[in-house]
Amino acid sequence: MSPRRHGRARHEPISPSLQSPERALATIERLLHQPRTAEVLCLLLDQAYRVCAVLVFDGEQTADDVVDAAEAVTHLTHDLAVQSAVLASSRPGHPFTLNDLDRWRHIDALFDGAAIELIDWFVMDEHTAVAVCAAAGGVARWPGPDG
Repeated sequence: MSPRRHGRARHEPISPSLQSPERALATIERLLHQPRTAEVLCLLLDQAYRVCAVLVFDGEQTADDVVDAAEAVTHLTHDLAVQSAVLASSRPGHPFTLNDLDRWRHIDALFDGAAIELIDWFVMDEHTAVAVCAAAGGVARWPGPDG
């Protein structure tokens, strides 16, 4: 997996505020490769929940690559003013599984240790997107009324 950086300077947000999972998914859909390929995408958000940077990790080989991506994100953002993040794993042919619940707990702890709120992680195949925080029985972390 290799990271690719999208977006402009971190002080110039590249999206409206992501107040709901629907807004986040719309942003993610615009950024993912089409046709869908295996990749992990991380939206880094400022204090107003606007995307200030996007990290894309191409060539995801296994479902556990999201853990490696989360570790990289927490190291890369050490000195940035990142408040929160949203992850998405594009896994064509490999939909959400119950093992993703354990991955959620692991990556959530990684982000928590870096003082970054992981708002959600979407596992996506060609047809569906599962919000793993809700699937794990977690409390909604979205800032808006739809959260």
